[in-house]
Amino acid sequence: MDPRDPDPVLAAWRVEEAAHRRRRAALEQELLAAELRLDGLWGPWAAIGTTVAVHTTAGRQHRGRVTAVGSDLVVVTPTAGPPVAIPVRHVVGVVADELTVAGAPVPRSATAFVEVLREMADRGAEVAVVAGTAAARGRIEVLGVDVAVIRDATGRRSYLRLEALSELSSMSMTSSSW
Repeated sequence: MDPRDPDPVLAAWRVEEAAHRRRRAALEQELLAAELRLDGLWGPWAAIGTTVAVHTTAGRQHRGRVTAVGSDLVVVTPTAGPPVAIPVRHVVGVVADELTVAGAPVPRSATAFVEVLREMADRGAEVAVVAGTAAARGRIEVLGVDVAVIRDATGRRSYLRLEALSELSSMSMTSSSW
């Protein structure tokens, strides 16, 4: 008999109630895990400022806090350096320090990745972009139907397929960019 509960009926009830809470929590965890989708985690991660390492199809890793979520992009802000906008279709995997299966959602912006590109082009901002193993740094000179033309400081132009762009960073990116 538990010295805190001299009444054996009350002690049995406490044990049964604790077991019931554990079973209910386990069931809720199973239900959340069954419905878990990577796209559904960006909002909760942004809401609590989770630090993540995002691995992209270009074989790169970006470590920082999830600070914004757009219609087809996520923004990771490192402790030093500019934020990086990554189209979610180019995310291979994410490493997070904590298990997150649910949380307060952050409103997803309607901003698409190409709109952030267009804003950077309109500003004449210095950008760094990656498309697969190709990378370019400079100003976006032209955004075509399926190509971005990046002109570097020497005047050389890189023509990168928009669909292949896996990241965009710029010191000029602000929350108004998305």
